[in-house]
Amino acid sequence: MSHPTTLESLAAPAAAAHAASEPGYAPARDPFADPEYGKDVEHGGHVIRSHPRWSLDQNQSNLTGYAGLAVVTIGSICVAVNQSAPTLEFLRGVLPENLHAALAHAIRACWAWRGPWFLLLTFLAMFLVETLVFKVHRRHFDFTRAHPVGLDGWARILRRWLALALCFALAAIVYISFGEYSFHYFHLGDALRGTPLDELPRHFYAKYILFFVFAVPTALTLSIPYFYLVERHARRDGPVDEWLVFWHVVRRALTGLFLRAHRADAAAAVKNPHAHNLLRALLVKLFWTPLMLTWCLNCWGHVENGGHLWLYERAPIVWSDPHHVSYLLRDLHFSILNYLICIDLTVGVIGYLTAMRLLDTQTTSAEPTLMGWVVALLCYPPINAGVTSVYFGYGSNEGWIHYFIDQPVWSLMANFMSLFLMAIYVWATYAFGLRFSNLTNRGIILTGPYKYIRHPAYISKNGAWWFEALPFCASPDWFTRCVWCLHLLAINILYGLRAYTEERHLMREEHYREYCKRVPWRFLPGIF
Repeated sequence: MSHPTTLESLAAPAAAAHAASEPGYAPARDPFADPEYGKDVEHGGHVIRSHPRWSLDQNQSNLTGYAGLAVVTIGSICVAVNQSAPTLEFLRGVLPENLHAALAHAIRACWAWRGPWFLLLTFLAMFLVETLVFKVHRRHFDFTRAHPVGLDGWARILRRWLALALCFALAAIVYISFGEYSFHYFHLGDALRGTPLDELPRHFYAKYILFFVFAVPTALTLSIPYFYLVERHARRDGPVDEWLVFWHVVRRALTGLFLRAHRADAAAAVKNPHAHNLLRALLVKLFWTPLMLTWCLNCWGHVENGGHLWLYERAPIVWSDPHHVSYLLRDLHFSILNYLICIDLTVGVIGYLTAMRLLDTQTTSAEPTLMGWVVALLCYPPINAGVTSVYFGYGSNEGWIHYFIDQPVWSLMANFMSLFLMAIYVWATYAFGLRFSNLTNRGIILTGPYKYIRHPAYISKNGAWWFEALPFCASPDWFTRCVWCLHLLAINILYGLRAYTEERHLMREEHYREYCKRVPWRFLPGIF
């Protein structure tokens, strides 16, 4: 196989001279400089395997999740208590008038974007715990030893950057092409004028599209010093740099497209498993990040509205009226539920947005099988709205009102158990810390509820749905009751299939096989 002359070969003498001048630098060949870098995968196949140098117990700690939980809780209290931006009236006589006015104006501007600000603060809290306490940045980086960055190093930095830019371009094409994302409704002028999030066009993904438009240039700018850091300090025996591999694949594919003599080389390059893995991971982000971010920002709004309702707008409680009390309990149930879901979504969306080797949150492998993708997509919009909910829909929230009047004790017990199980589900999410993601392996977790069972999120969420379904289970229409129970059971089976496909994928990971030996129970400790 022939390879064209590369910048690495042209710059080799200069790089060698620079390397010799570096203290403690060994003159061994830099694997990043190999045009074949990332081509070979151990044992072949399309599932990338990893062999971490650290033990399973060092993968993740609850402390990172607790830091995120604390910030989300404080933020929830702030948005629930404050009906508008703080006016800082108590500082009016303390600060000069001009300074007070400028500070109040800045707070009002930030308050209009309070959801994204709390997301950023949550990430910063988790980031500081990961880096200052657990020092995860030392796992794949050696800051005591600097590799030389010559002409060849800057060429690789450019190639990584171009690969990242190409992926962003592919993402933009997908969002523009699919009407689901309503990209054509977006007006950049609204964002530049500082229009509050709540006043953006009322289509579902408006907030995400706004985020995407601003995040892409920000990420492309920040990626330059990050890729320099990778080139300068990354351990050469760490995870494969799939951005660099992706560039090699794209270059050879384009060369083969225009030059007949290189078509065999291009055909081999496009089969590179690392490039496939990167594209699958990109698809995961393309699909779930819009959902998670939109749900997250909307949920912050639900927490805020629920707090205002309870603190400022609710009429006096009439305890003698069962209808009034039943509506009260239903509203309380959904207020607590919104808070729990807010924690889940905030930690989840941060996980999708922070995949990088600096934090040891890079994607080792993304789900390679069609079955794994199908059973996961059936659980999320728009697929579940057109398939799962149509063919397996069940129940109605209004049933709680009548059920409470007829069975107040059972209603309270069901509400409590539903919220208790959802709390376990949220606990399972923030146990991931910065590593949460669907259909990907970003490190095996052995903390939180994962110490006891392997799929606590699935069993707790499905159990909560059964307690929420008690009103229709008590319906006098036995035929409808049986059909709805079968529908819910089918959804439970769907999540069981998700657990099966996830385990089949993760079994390629050395840590997961060890984890299965430590935690033999999938769903119920000591039972199943």
